[in-house]
Amino acid sequence: MTHTPQQEQDRATLTAYGITEDDLTEALAPAMNRLALMARDQDRDPEEFFTSLPDAFFAALALGYLDARNAGHSGAALQRAAQTSTARALEREGRADLVPLATALSRYDQ
Repeated sequence: MTHTPQQEQDRATLTAYGITEDDLTEALAPAMNRLALMARDQDRDPEEFFTSLPDAFFAALALGYLDARNAGHSGAALQRAAQTSTARALEREGRADLVPLATALSRYDQ
């Protein structure tokens, strides 16, 4: 598989921070499943819904989860800490407009 220079740079950055592909899968798989449910419930194409969201949204979700997990949280405490960390990451990126979506997503299938 060929990667673009940006993808190679992104992989190098993740590696430098000790983040593996497995970490990203663990962090994002539940969110992707919830986003697909949310899209279907709104009669939207899941792929279209995913691609309509900025990369900063997915980065913040992953960062929030990994930050909470690495702090030793689990279960409901992990979810709460991840939600807080995700909101802070979105706000730092100037994307506070996405905090309500991230919050709703964290509770979507419960």
